[in-house]
Amino acid sequence: MIHPRFRFLLASLILPIVGIAIVIVFASRRTPAGEGRPTKTPEPAVVGALTKQPAGGEQLPPEVMRKLSDLKTRADTVRLLGEQKDRRAVSHLRSYCSDPDTTVRLNSIWALGEIGNMRSAVEIFMRTADPEPEVRLAVAVALSKLAAETDPSDVVVGGQMEVVVGGLTESLKSEDLQTRLEAAKGLAKCKNDPGIKALVDFLGHADPAVRKEAEDGLRVVGESMIPTLIKALEHPGADETTLRNVRLLALFKRQESVPTLLGVLRAVCAKPQRVGAKPQTPPPVRQVCVDALISIGPEIVPSLDEQVVKDRCSLGLKEAVADALKGFGSAAVAPIAQRIITRQIFPEELELKLWIDTLGEIGDPAAAPALSSALTKPVGDPTIYRRAVEEAVRKIETKTGKKLVLPPASREEDVK
Repeated sequence: MIHPRFRFLLASLILPIVGIAIVIVFASRRTPAGEGRPTKTPEPAVVGALTKQPAGGEQLPPEVMRKLSDLKTRADTVRLLGEQKDRRAVSHLRSYCSDPDTTVRLNSIWALGEIGNMRSAVEIFMRTADPEPEVRLAVAVALSKLAAETDPSDVVVGGQMEVVVGGLTESLKSEDLQTRLEAAKGLAKCKNDPGIKALVDFLGHADPAVRKEAEDGLRVVGESMIPTLIKALEHPGADETTLRNVRLLALFKRQESVPTLLGVLRAVCAKPQRVGAKPQTPPPVRQVCVDALISIGPEIVPSLDEQVVKDRCSLGLKEAVADALKGFGSAAVAPIAQRIITRQIFPEELELKLWIDTLGEIGDPAAAPALSSALTKPVGDPTIYRRAVEEAVRKIETKTGKKLVLPPASREEDVK
């Protein structure tokens, strides 16, 4: 009978060894998490079978077919076929995209991406909801390669590129950051309208990480898109298409976009505003255009001054431009507002109030002479404008701590 102490010592030696062996076995069979890359090393016999095959053969060698039929060697063989970019294996790889074994699915999807067979898009797309995250990453990698490296000799049958775009769009919604990155890169490689549209749609996504991946993907497409976008915005409307195109145009921050952005603003701010009417919520397109103008930088101030401030355009457009000018600070907007207020011929009384309010919001004490000048304008109701000026002065004094002195009210104003 074995002594209890001896049994304890024996168990303490054997159990760790068994545990290590189990870990090694499972580690060798598990796909590396998050990599989305093929696993295992091919056996020399498979390599030899492929290299001995005469060029131009249409069937895989019998040795390779045996390896594919064997569940123990299938994953290795599939990986090798992808490395060799062996187009004879496409039909087999497509069927293995749904294999019960995770490693086989992953390697098959990766291999089809390496081979670049566009007809495999549907089988790869079907795995965008695979339960294994590493397989979902492999899907994004493979679809990205299909978008960029499709064999020109392939006849792309109906809707294959749309399938690729659809799969990448789904991958861009993934919880995994690396999968989203691969999807954004893939959509940028599509360089076609569906791919670009999908990326632009994600510029307004609630998740900042998704927005970032979409921006990075669109930047890969490059500024060559600008002329196409400008042409697409020739007839804008307050709709999702215009919103998407403006967002994309704003991404490149180019000064030549200013006339187009102003044209969009003209269209969405065209309705005249009645005196005493309740302010309406501006369409999202308006704010996106204003943000786009601000993002370009203060060097566009002369363009805004020339094309809008001096132009007899709608008050709605002038309000949008005033919002953009405020984004550049008092140094940019104050001189313009002061010049508008002090000029002798003034087109609209509501516009006068607009620039009075603007001077108050930017808080520049140097605006005092212009605000005093506003009190002398021949308007229908001087009291309204005195109140607007007084409110602007109050805002400036609050922001700067400096006291501004206005001329006293006229007798006509006192009567009213």
